[in-house]
Amino acid sequence: MRRHPAERQVDSQACHYLRYAPDGRLPSAGLGALIALLLAGQNLNVIGIIAIILLIGIVKKNGIMIVDVALRLEREGHMTAREAVVQASHVRLRPILMTAACAMLGVCR
Repeated sequence: MRRHPAERQVDSQACHYLRYAPDGRLPSAGLGALIALLLAGQNLNVIGIIAIILLIGIVKKNGIMIVDVALRLEREGHMTAREAVVQASHVRLRPILMTAACAMLGVCR
């Protein structure tokens, strides 16, 4: 099925946006971690800083993995960018939750 040139241009712009999408989650993840420390009554000590750095790394990795799968699905599956991101999120949910659970168990001991 051939796409209209305007559709290809929109998908190209969406791909450009998807490359930088994981960066948008990092400030909210860091802010959420600081708020969680305040609500728990904990101080920001060395362990807290290490946990926040770990959180930022996990969020970045998860975003990159979703974008990578979404771009592959868009190219191979003839999907729009939005459909590809939704499908990639469904495909990557279990590994993302497993990584987050392992990280939490490792930090909390």
